[in-house]
Amino acid sequence: MADKPVVGKFYKVVHSRKGTFYGKVVSVGGNVDDPDMFMDVEVTSGVANAIMNYNVGYPGDVIGIRNSHTLLYEVTEEVARGTQEGK
Repeated sequence: MADKPVVGKFYKVVHSRKGTFYGKVVSVGGNVDDPDMFMDVEVTSGVANAIMNYNVGYPGDVIGIRNSHTLLYEVTEEVARGTQEGK
């Protein structure tokens, strides 16, 4: 089951458009149960893909993603940064 976003926690992010990557939630814009809610995530490992090259997110980039396109699975910081194997 997917987790709800909490600022400061690390997640495996599975996004219907951006693919799968790891990140840290840095802000949540509203009710976490609202499918139209946006959150800002700092990419910690992997790549957040996009149709346009200028929208691709690399480690260190902060990107905005919509709740309705996203599944989040909480992981440790070590897993999110790629320094330990995990989920």
